[in-house]
Amino acid sequence: MAARGHVQDPNDRRLRPIYDYLDNGNNKMAIQQADKLLKKHKDLHCAKVLKAIGLQRTGKQDEAYALAQEVAALEPTDDNSLQALTILYREMHRPELVTKLYEAAVKKVPNSEEYHSHLFMAYARVGEYKKMQQAGMALYKIVPKNPYYFWSVMSLIMQSISAQDENLSKTMFLPLAERMVEKMVKEDKIEAEAEVELYYMILERLEKYKEALDVVRGKLGGNLFSQLIITVDSLFVQIRSRAKIEKIRASLFNSSDLIGLSSLDGEDELMEMSTEEILTVSTVNQSLFDTQGSPALEDYFNDKSIKGEKLVPGAREVLTEIFKSCVHSEQMLSLTPAKPIKVADMYLSKEQINSQTPGNLLHVFFTNVRPPKKVLEDQLTQILRKYGVPKPKFDKSKYNKAGKEQHPVKVVSTKRPVTKPPTKEKSMLNSVSRTALSEKKPTVKPKSPEKSKPEEKDPEKSPTKKQEVPEEKYLTLDGFHRFVVDRSKQDIRSVWRAILSCGYDLHFERCACIDARHAQKASRKWTLEMDVALVQYINRLCRHLAITPARLHPHEVYLDPADAADPRISCLLHVPVESLRLRFALLQSLNTTLETFFLPLVELRQTEMYASSIAALLQEAKGLIFYDTKVTVMNRVLNATVQRTADHAAPEITLDPLEIVGGEIRSSENSYFCQAARQLACVPSSQLCVKLASGGDPTYAFNIRFTGEEVHGTSGSFRHFLWQVCKELQSSSLSLLLLCPSSAVNKNKGKYILTPSPITYAEEQLFHFFGQLLGIAIRADVPLPLDLLPSFWKTLVGEPLDPDIDLQEADILTYNYVKKFENINDETELEALCAEIASQHLATESPDCPNKPCCKFTYLTMTGEEVELCPRGRHIPVGWENKDVYATAIRSLRMRELQTPECMTAVRAGLGSIIPLQLLTTLTPLEMELRTCGLPYINLEFLKAHTMYQVGLMETDQHIEFFWSALEMFTQEELCKFIKFACNQERIPFTCPCKDGGPDTAHVPPYPMKIAPPDGAAGSPDSRYIRVETCMFMIKLPQYSSLDIMLEKLRYAIHYREDPLSG
Repeated sequence: MAARGHVQDPNDRRLRPIYDYLDNGNNKMAIQQADKLLKKHKDLHCAKVLKAIGLQRTGKQDEAYALAQEVAALEPTDDNSLQALTILYREMHRPELVTKLYEAAVKKVPNSEEYHSHLFMAYARVGEYKKMQQAGMALYKIVPKNPYYFWSVMSLIMQSISAQDENLSKTMFLPLAERMVEKMVKEDKIEAEAEVELYYMILERLEKYKEALDVVRGKLGGNLFSQLIITVDSLFVQIRSRAKIEKIRASLFNSSDLIGLSSLDGEDELMEMSTEEILTVSTVNQSLFDTQGSPALEDYFNDKSIKGEKLVPGAREVLTEIFKSCVHSEQMLSLTPAKPIKVADMYLSKEQINSQTPGNLLHVFFTNVRPPKKVLEDQLTQILRKYGVPKPKFDKSKYNKAGKEQHPVKVVSTKRPVTKPPTKEKSMLNSVSRTALSEKKPTVKPKSPEKSKPEEKDPEKSPTKKQEVPEEKYLTLDGFHRFVVDRSKQDIRSVWRAILSCGYDLHFERCACIDARHAQKASRKWTLEMDVALVQYINRLCRHLAITPARLHPHEVYLDPADAADPRISCLLHVPVESLRLRFALLQSLNTTLETFFLPLVELRQTEMYASSIAALLQEAKGLIFYDTKVTVMNRVLNATVQRTADHAAPEITLDPLEIVGGEIRSSENSYFCQAARQLACVPSSQLCVKLASGGDPTYAFNIRFTGEEVHGTSGSFRHFLWQVCKELQSSSLSLLLLCPSSAVNKNKGKYILTPSPITYAEEQLFHFFGQLLGIAIRADVPLPLDLLPSFWKTLVGEPLDPDIDLQEADILTYNYVKKFENINDETELEALCAEIASQHLATESPDCPNKPCCKFTYLTMTGEEVELCPRGRHIPVGWENKDVYATAIRSLRMRELQTPECMTAVRAGLGSIIPLQLLTTLTPLEMELRTCGLPYINLEFLKAHTMYQVGLMETDQHIEFFWSALEMFTQEELCKFIKFACNQERIPFTCPCKDGGPDTAHVPPYPMKIAPPDGAAGSPDSRYIRVETCMFMIKLPQYSSLDIMLEKLRYAIHYREDPLSG
């Protein structure tokens, strides 16, 4: 409802609650509030319209339309009612009703600039160009501003474009538009660049090229070059950084004329445009081939294509492939196997080139390189006459006596049988005549001897002699290259249009398959492993670009040399790029179908009884589904399973910070985790199921209140609570998590697992609360700073553990110990191994040989307790016969400890009380960790792209540049501390609505980061400290005079802060 504007209406205070309910999506409450207001104020038209909007959004379209028409019949003139009706009609897809609405308003208030401009825009939306012209001139008479005058001029151009009679367009609409612009030129009233472009467009359409050239070279043309430079940059700078895109977007906002925003309502609508609507980066962009473009663009094409009179190597190779495709496509259709033919021996006829055989790229090339109004056959005739060579004649001297060929000239031709000579002669003459006319050259007329060539004779004077038929010519590779060089000098854009149409990109790399046969052949080589690797690569690329796979163009998919270091995608390194892009397009289509039609209708609960159920099959194929597809479906389900609405108050817990003063917890019962668990134990889990957090003031599962402190807002304290709880879980104060044994040898250092030991009822309740916290964090979209081993996430989503990989990750010492027993070759090695173990006090003496050390069927658990691996294991020695059983028993012990069935059952039960567990069916362990804990590092470019500057600050300010330079010098540990200082969480989400093209107003908390000036202006800026408001993720940054001071103050803030909630 951002379109309601600033209204000085006394009823605005009464209407505000309805606006708020509609903005928050609470349409039922909006309808109820409107009914209450209408009982007291029956003539409040805007309340009726707002009620109609609520009805429209709840599916009651007929009631909404009737209520809207009731208000529209009264012809309201207040801004609130008009703008609310406009929003309603747009949602109804009835723009024609908006025109009637403002037509009535203009009649009642004829001198209103605002109503006239809204009327003009309403006409523009329905394509009423003549009425647009009238509205523009009426508006200019009321307020004589240039934009309004040129609105009328643009309306005339649109009438000429849409006119069915081309003669009427060039004799009436365009001349009138020209005279209107010339009037402004004579009066020296041209102000904006867009006005000059409009003038240029009119002259171009009138084919007054000389006058158009004078405009470009004259005084008015000086304003055109800025747009050309922007065009070149936006087309050829490959943007793979969100921050760079935002910079370009900001620069475009500063000059709206550069992006042709004449159809927008104003600056507000401009700010609502997404980045992709402004910058469309595509490999094949039709704006590259506009007839009137920048010289810099043509220079770029020329440098990529030719040097002097020769083609560059890349262009020569591509054109050779295009030339050879004509012969190869014919050979593919031949039933008999064809011998390989050298490209130097290929002679192509007109019929071959013009053949539409699948895979004939030469036909595609000539179709796109020809002038717009020229017939392809005429074009080919002209090309062959100029660049072709005669057909090689048969030479008997090249054959020996046996009749075998010694040095034959190979001629590749599948030309159709020649028709009767008179018909062919007539068609040839007609073809030559048409070609000559197209070139504006004198034609050969038999009845004009003075214009004919001397050697030609009048056919009427020699009727007995047949007219000579021109010798047929063939196209060779050398002739094709010469044609491309000459054509590039005339129109380089047409050459590039043809190259791109053949499936190549600007780097001469093939980006599309030649035909369906080529595509099918490439698809047969793909395996499930390759598909999963491609999905993982796309997930990583989309995280880097901050977009979803649905918005990724196949032309943007390619492997960098740096990708070779990733073992997960090593199987894709030798795949052709066209096959890679084709497979991505297939996976993209598959995921769109799954997200839109399939997954919302499928029962995803895991069923071990039915191995062929859809859930079981999806679990096997979940590697083919993009992470963003899974998250989108997951978010829809989470929002559909909300059980606590906005009408119910959130539960509140009270925590005592004094119990953890100095970061030391004297008792586990005093920890935040246990305090919260005790207080929330009596709260139904349904009260914790809220909608996904979004916007500036999100709804969380519960509120936090600290004893003796007053914290403004709920976001900062909630995020600080989760951070403190994770810190407690990964400390010695709580015994729920255990540091993995591999940490002792610096492998997976800092990684935790569930403590593998029998649990009491109280500990089971704590594990249950731990599972609830995981679900609460998912709904709150607050990444938890937990470092858990992959085995935990595997068990959580129901995947089996790998006895080798997971054991090696969790306990490398035990893994090596087991491997030693499994790799023993004889009893001597066994005795040596037992002696080695005896030296480490892990073995005893054999009862048969007192001096011979041996091992028993016992082993230490991860918690340090010695347990028997089998009944009476302390009395069973390990010998040559049972050494493999001993190794298997140790491996099984560690697998049971990693699975921890009792603990994991409690965790899954707690998680299932907050989110549906069937959502885990399609998630991999890594994706579940990513959804719950986010990325363990800070992407500075992503953060920079999602930062707002307030109270007059700009990104180009010196102290802002110092700020970002200082953060770029930080380590990842320091960046995490900075984020914790600024918003009370160490990890921030890497997703946001702009990733899906959504509005910035629904940012995932705590985004966007805000930078504002400090409060007050007392004292020198260098003596002040950085302050933050954690709930709003706002940094109050003084204008420090140097980078060194900025570094000093930032490091002081993140290392020496005393109160994490100070703001």
